[in-house]
Amino acid sequence: RLGRKSTDRPRPIKVCLTNGDAAVRLRKCGKRLRDIPATRRVFVAPDLTHEEREERKRLVELMKARKTANPEHHFYISRGEVWCDQSPTTRNQPVPAANSQ
Repeated sequence: RLGRKSTDRPRPIKVCLTNGDAAVRLRKCGKRLRDIPATRRVFVAPDLTHEEREERKRLVELMKARKTANPEHHFYISRGEVWCDQSPTTRNQPVPAANSQ
């Protein structure tokens, strides 16, 4: 287990795999854990560098801000961008960053 004991939340577990293919399979199958009541709160996090974690954190904060501003739309992160489903018939479009205009 990683980190210090806390009563607020469970500590993460580090899992070492023999190769990259096993890691990819684990990440893909990890989504199925949400379907099992006992493991609904389990999340399989990717192995990211410090810079990648910081970028992901920035994207999550940006997505949350956009969800708050536009609650009727569905936002998600893919390929390093925040995307928006405006309606079922509209093609998904990346949402431009506020400072890129």
